[in-house]
Amino acid sequence: MSEDTQPLHALSADAFIKALQGETVLDENGKELNFLSYSTVKIHNVKVEGLIVLGHETFTHSIEILSGQFGNFYINGGEFHNEFSIKGGKFNYLFIVTGEFHKEFSIRGGKFLMDFHIMQGKFHNQFLIYEGEFLGDFVIWNGNFKKVEINGSELLFHHLRLYTEICYEVKIDSMQINQLTFSNRLMNTGSIYLRNLSINGLQFLDFENEGKLLIADVRASGINKMIYRIYDIFCM
Repeated sequence: MSEDTQPLHALSADAFIKALQGETVLDENGKELNFLSYSTVKIHNVKVEGLIVLGHETFTHSIEILSGQFGNFYINGGEFHNEFSIKGGKFNYLFIVTGEFHKEFSIRGGKFLMDFHIMQGKFHNQFLIYEGEFLGDFVIWNGNFKKVEINGSELLFHHLRLYTEICYEVKIDSMQINQLTFSNRLMNTGSIYLRNLSINGLQFLDFENEGKLLIADVRASGINKMIYRIYDIFCM
């Protein structure tokens, strides 16, 4: 039986949070489940319909979400000492992030039907998106980042918005985006690289550039029209 056709284990939101911490939990039918494999919690084939709120918990293991169905998913704080990765799953409602991540935060799959908001948070390592479908708005409002990389031919964004001051490196490369919007400011310590994009709209709203901006080979979606071939702006 393939993973896609396996039955989903219904978990309460509280049980799901304990499962993320590597604990043994009971599904709604009383079956014991433990997703810890060596040093990594690998979540798969679960269904969590309630509001998931990760508040002030500490997560010491690496976490991989591989499959399942999820309701509202709020990382409202919490401290993650190892990698946090989403590799699959269907997220039916809002996904909100405000936690602290000491290792890499990555999205390498999954389908997000509504908005994904990064309200704030500390990302001490890389923030990476390589694969996934984002059918609502994906918005970075605030946060402390080391590097943001969004790159992959299997990526699909409806509207990608960066509304934060950028004092780090942002790379957006080789993907399809309906709308890409930047607002606020690119600091003199920051850089933005936009390359090989198929896009319907690119906007800079109330945007101050004090850093380095590179736009290369950005095409209008669906037609053989080059919007930008090479466009470099360096702060003087």
